[in-house]
Amino acid sequence: MFHLINNNPKSILGQIFITMEKNSKNQKNDSSLSKKNNSKETPRLPMEMYLKNKYDFRYNVYSNGVEFKLKSQKSFKEMTDFDLNSLVRELKVNKYKTGRGSLDDKFKSDFSKLYNPLKDYVKTLPEWDGKTDYISELASKIKTDDDKFFADAFKRWFVAMVGSGINDLTFNHTMIIFSGNQGIGKSTFIRNLLPPQLRNYSYSGNINPHSRDTLVYLSECLIIDLDELSNLTRKQNNDVKELITKSKIKLRRAFGRMHENLVRRASFIGSLNDEKFLTDLTGNRRFLCFKVDKIDYESQIDYKGIYSQAYALYKSKFKFYFDKDEIQEINARNERFRTISPLEELITSKFIPAKDRYSAELYLNASELLASLNEEHGIQVNNTNQIQLGKVLRMLGYSVVKKKGISKYAIDTIKCDPDVNELNLKRVS
Repeated sequence: MFHLINNNPKSILGQIFITMEKNSKNQKNDSSLSKKNNSKETPRLPMEMYLKNKYDFRYNVYSNGVEFKLKSQKSFKEMTDFDLNSLVRELKVNKYKTGRGSLDDKFKSDFSKLYNPLKDYVKTLPEWDGKTDYISELASKIKTDDDKFFADAFKRWFVAMVGSGINDLTFNHTMIIFSGNQGIGKSTFIRNLLPPQLRNYSYSGNINPHSRDTLVYLSECLIIDLDELSNLTRKQNNDVKELITKSKIKLRRAFGRMHENLVRRASFIGSLNDEKFLTDLTGNRRFLCFKVDKIDYESQIDYKGIYSQAYALYKSKFKFYFDKDEIQEINARNERFRTISPLEELITSKFIPAKDRYSAELYLNASELLASLNEEHGIQVNNTNQIQLGKVLRMLGYSVVKKKGISKYAIDTIKCDPDVNELNLKRVS
């Protein structure tokens, strides 16, 4: 009887039964849907919101590393492997499904705010008053062989250093070099050029242009200090010039998955005890060399003043480079810092550029002159000496004249002291 009533949709009990049956099916469907939804990975947006509500993240464009802090903290810290693993664990405890690799990729994306340490620093400084010359005041702490030129050169170098640190398209193509006695404070002064909060972005020591570490320093550092230039060989000296002018850096970092085009940021500075250290006959225009007598390295540096001034000058298109005429003056100044090769000494003791290029005593090319020196003094005839001899003759101003279609140097001879000649012979041989 109950069965018949149940199947009769018109009866009250039948309607109740049908309603209960529908509710039971809906509950099963809801339960099935809930299980299906729970089996899905937690949406990323809630996880990102969780992270951003609790932490601040930024991507350091110098170090190419992630930095983070709790919202309640003031200072950021570099994210270590331990920190990354701890964050993965924290997310899993809070029911977020993620892994170490995917979380690391997230942090190294536009999820994190880009952070340029120097740009962030100068933008927090009071605006420069436009009058006080803080950079020249800093330069005056160093007494050199040419204080006027040093004040100008240092200001240009310093503004270029700041510009290179904040603008990816600006490069500092000069290097300041201090020559002076040991213990007068050259290294201390250089180390203090950066404010304490930026001193991690400097390197002091030897470099190798073929080393991946050196190339990384060009991007990660604001200042590279070569503290013993006198120990560099001629080839290493040329390597330094190559690095000073290098504007593009392409490499694959250790454990990196692909090659990167790194930004060149570093500015070069150096110091040594010897006065004569330049070994090349040409190409020394990148070096701003100064003989240093005294340095006040103990008085306080007004970092806010010098950096706000440099930032303002850079934004106002201050001329931090040297033009053609100024480069000639730099090359002339640098002669006192250049070592004279034995071959050059021998040439200057025996020959001079012809007074009249068309009536010279001798017309010889570099190989012929080298053969003559070999016959008379036993100078080795090789490609290295021939190239060096050509550079010496051009640097000393020897004119070139065509003789039967062949370029020759117009040369006059001079009387020389036999003792000096013999000394030069021994040194070159």
